[in-house]
Amino acid sequence: VHGGTFYPLPLPQHMFSLHTRPSFLGSRILLFASAVCFADSYQRIFSTQGSAIKWPALFVPHGGGPLPILGDPAHESLTKYLREAAKDIPPPTAIVVVSAHWEAAQPTITSHPTPPLIYDYSGFPEESYRLQYPAPGHPQLASRVKMLIDSHLSGIPEYSGIKARLDSSRGFDHGMFVPLMLMYPEANIPCVQLSLVKGMSPKLHIEMGKAIESLREEGVLIFASGLSFHNMEAFFTENRLTLPKSIQFDDWLHKTCQLPSASDRIEQLANWTQAPQARFCHPREEHLIPLHVVAGASANDPCEVVYNDVLLGTKVSALRFGLI
Repeated sequence: VHGGTFYPLPLPQHMFSLHTRPSFLGSRILLFASAVCFADSYQRIFSTQGSAIKWPALFVPHGGGPLPILGDPAHESLTKYLREAAKDIPPPTAIVVVSAHWEAAQPTITSHPTPPLIYDYSGFPEESYRLQYPAPGHPQLASRVKMLIDSHLSGIPEYSGIKARLDSSRGFDHGMFVPLMLMYPEANIPCVQLSLVKGMSPKLHIEMGKAIESLREEGVLIFASGLSFHNMEAFFTENRLTLPKSIQFDDWLHKTCQLPSASDRIEQLANWTQAPQARFCHPREEHLIPLHVVAGASANDPCEVVYNDVLLGTKVSALRFGLI
């Protein structure tokens, strides 16, 4: 979503930079520090096996471009939620992010040790292109995600020919850094991004979630960033029916994700186009499909609606599986 009135909020200094490229020495220091962080976090991830804690799988609305960060009044409620969303989640050792803003021909995982930011929006104030979120990548975790997806899909005839791949050059898009700047402003948790797959098969993305579900027992937060309503024309057209239609779909989403049976939940989500007002709320489904990955990773864990409010004249929600 592009547009709005801007009221900049004070942010930690590391989130802004006048220089987008560090010096040669500075880059080497960053690489060394990241390597130490990788080794430590990787050890911590696998040392938590057997822990009684199972980290949640979380789907959040990321709002319009950088507006939640810039203090746009229409995003005040969402910004408040994102600032508080991590308070009742044990600090994760790493985060696997599924963003609505990355699609690839096959499941693809970022493996850059110090990923740059991708400012994949336009028409915003200058400061939105100087935002910084220097969270380290995690090449080892990226390789593990690839292995888990390949192993899981190989056992499903329909998807056995699909192989995940690593991308060592791609950075983090705004679907990742905007919500995480608010949730984890210290930028000290290693992150990898997992792409959506072109074609937007709901079943495939559910299976991708199933493949990485075990990471939740190893300290990893499965984090999906999208919007439960995403109709660009409706955002910018006044229509008294838009809000009621969005509520119909939102209510269906709540009931579906809170079904006690994981198999029933997954079946309903796989057939999401049959939901009330489905195609009005999602003419194209890239902002909904990250939820399917999270639902796949949820196993039989219960779902809680942790945020539900009106954004830009439409009803949107955040959903958390586990840790209830």
